Amino acid sequence: MHRKLYAIVVVTAVAPACGNDVGIEPDAAGGGPPGSPLVTVTSPRLNESFYPSQTAQIEWTATDDDSAMVTCDAAAVSGTNRIAIMTGTAQASGQLAMVTWTLASVAPADYRVEVT
Repeated sequence: MHRKLYAIVVVTAVAPACGNDVGIEPDAAGGGPPGSPLVTVTSPRLNESFYPSQTAQIEWTATDDDSAMVTCDAAAVSGTNRIAIMTGTAQASGQLAMVTWTLASVAPADYRVEVT
C-alpha cells in the first residue's frame, strides 16, 4: 500500500515595517527597520514529512521591540491554496508559541508554513 506524505517546507516570516517604526537598516535580529516585529519558525523542520494520520507541531517565536504582546497567524501554503492553521493568537513577545496542525482533512501536498 502506497501512502502519501506531506512535505512541510518551513520559512521564517519577517513582518514588514509597521506602526511608527522608522529606519533603513535592518534591526539586530535581521528583520526590517529597527523595531520591526520578527517571527522565527522553529518547527516543523525544513522538509519534514508527515502522514495524513499524524499532526504537525508548528512552533515559533515572535518578537517586537515596541510591544510586550504580539498577535500571530499561521497558514500552510501549497501553490495558490492557502489553509489557515490558526488566526489571532496573542503571545508574549520573545516567548515560544505553538499550535498543533491536524492533517487528516488536508490534501497530501507540499506545504510551506508561514507565521506572520
